[in-house]
Amino acid sequence: MTDDLEARLRSAMHSEAAATRHDADSLTTIRSRVRAGRRRRHQLALLGVVVLVVALGAVPRLGRDDDQGVRTKGQPNSVTTTTTEAPTTTTSTTTTTIAGTGATTASPATPTSTETTTTLPFGDVAPGCINGWVTPEPGTDRRIEPLDAIRRGMGITGKFKVVEMRYFWGPEVPWMESPSLPTIEWWYVKAQLADDPTFQARWLVVRRAPGVDAEVIAAVAPFDTTGYRSPDWRDFIGDGEPHTVEGLPGKWVGSDVDFVKGEDDDKPGLPDENAHCLDGT
Repeated sequence: MTDDLEARLRSAMHSEAAATRHDADSLTTIRSRVRAGRRRRHQLALLGVVVLVVALGAVPRLGRDDDQGVRTKGQPNSVTTTTTEAPTTTTSTTTTTIAGTGATTASPATPTSTETTTTLPFGDVAPGCINGWVTPEPGTDRRIEPLDAIRRGMGITGKFKVVEMRYFWGPEVPWMESPSLPTIEWWYVKAQLADDPTFQARWLVVRRAPGVDAEVIAAVAPFDTTGYRSPDWRDFIGDGEPHTVEGLPGKWVGSDVDFVKGEDDDKPGLPDENAHCLDGT
């Protein structure tokens, strides 16, 4: 009886120990599985971050990245660049010494700016100059064309030193039978050759026809004359041997005619609407 009870007691104690060991093993296993699961979730989370970063890197940053010609949102249709040049600025500093102290004080530098505007001479609309007159800007076709016409007409080359130039326009002279243009363009040029100052005069150049090199010398006057007066301005009509004319440079072909009064004194060179555009020259 005692032995049986003791055997049962030992069996119960063994079972309890086994159960305890089993519970301990089960708890260890569960903890291991939890740790493993946490590691997997952490790895998955890291993988997700990597994938997200890669995915974001693959998305174009609209309006910033080089799209190689592909339209992206935010890309402008055109780009306008404005450059502003600031006027030259100079600064000055005034230093004052305080008597008896040896100390000095400096007044603030005051910036100053200088802006230069050049206005070419021009003439207002007036009776006898119905559209006024302007000075062609150097380097423009309107400045070069009359000088080229003088070179062609005089058979010369070289650069001119221009003393004065005026451009004006108006109707054709009334005696012209078949005017080719509704508006006739005129240039007044006072100039001399840069390498030969003795070759100098005052010219009137006209354009009465369209096309290239349509400008021709209409009249000429001695360099030291003024205004638009008879008999200073001369025109040459017809053919003949080239000849010199007192007070004028080069040689001229044809008969000498008073341009202001015109042939037979009834065909003036300039119309009344432009006859005063040379006032003050």
